[in-house]
Amino acid sequence: MVFGDASTWFVGLRDVHEEVVAVILHVWPHVASKFTAASKEDKITDRLVVEIRRHIDGRHKWLVQREHQLLPVDEKGEIKEKPRIDIAVFFTREQKVYIAYECKRLHVRFPSGFSDLADRYVNDGMMRFLSGKYAPGLLFGVVLGYVMDSNVLGALQNVRNAIHKRETQLRCNKIIEELPDAGAMKRMCTSHNIKKLGPLPFTMQHGFLPLVVS
Repeated sequence: MVFGDASTWFVGLRDVHEEVVAVILHVWPHVASKFTAASKEDKITDRLVVEIRRHIDGRHKWLVQREHQLLPVDEKGEIKEKPRIDIAVFFTREQKVYIAYECKRLHVRFPSGFSDLADRYVNDGMMRFLSGKYAPGLLFGVVLGYVMDSNVLGALQNVRNAIHKRETQLRCNKIIEELPDAGAMKRMCTSHNIKKLGPLPFTMQHGFLPLVVS
């Protein structure tokens, strides 16, 4: 099921996301300064949400939820829990329309060695949207990558390669689209076919943020 006029909601979701990106870029230097290359994903996301809420737009224009949980009711009236969305930004009174943000670390050095974590970004990040666990009935979602060694170009390319290896599984319907950089954030966009959405594609934007902001 797609809520309301899908094309209208898509434009609204995309436009609000651009405003959210501007706020993220404004607060990110302060957020990143609190962490090291060994910091955990959840701690970074907690701080990011706090700083977005402190921003005037986060206070007055949106409801910014951390670990938002969908509780859909099935045909038998039973509640079916779904995974918690890292960040959900609500911008209207319609509770079923929001922008979902999944956050993933990239380029992490573990005691056992370096891992780009691009496969995890795809399998545990992108697939949550494509399986309908996140943003069901909507046409838009976002994955944010925290690049722990700040090599955002390398992280973007590793994720591109991981996506290309799984094009069929990810139901990609066109080549990855490069988006203009937004400050320190490198960006791209992917488009996917999801049967439940009918002929309309699901658009996923990707933003890669360096832990060290020069």
